[in-house]
Amino acid sequence: MLHDVDRDHIGKVGDKHLTDDFERIMDEVSMPQSIRNDIKSHAHFLTGVQPETLLAKYLVSIDELTGFIHAYSLMRPEGLENMQRSSLNKKLKDKKFAAGVNRDEVKNCEKFLGIEVSVFAMEVVEAMK
Repeated sequence: MLHDVDRDHIGKVGDKHLTDDFERIMDEVSMPQSIRNDIKSHAHFLTGVQPETLLAKYLVSIDELTGFIHAYSLMRPEGLENMQRSSLNKKLKDKKFAAGVNRDEVKNCEKFLGIEVSVFAMEVVEAMK
């Protein structure tokens, strides 16, 4: 829940994500640096903080994927229920669907966790239920 805690402050200015407003909020709640780094690592391409802990690796692996799954669930009458791996994979390949979702970032689970995206996606669907 904390990974996008600064979004209300930065609006749609993505390059401000996890910078000054994030640090101010983290200072207000006395968040330890280790947790700050875990959170910052989900946007390692912006922050330069690489995912090293298991928490960070999972966070970077689910960030774009949960957004994609949520978008897909909104167009289904059943939502997340009975979502099939084959249907989800088909939508992942359709670049026009949820075009704002970075497909390379969706596959972070393969890079950071060694779990195939089609397998991990179904685990995430179950967790989101």
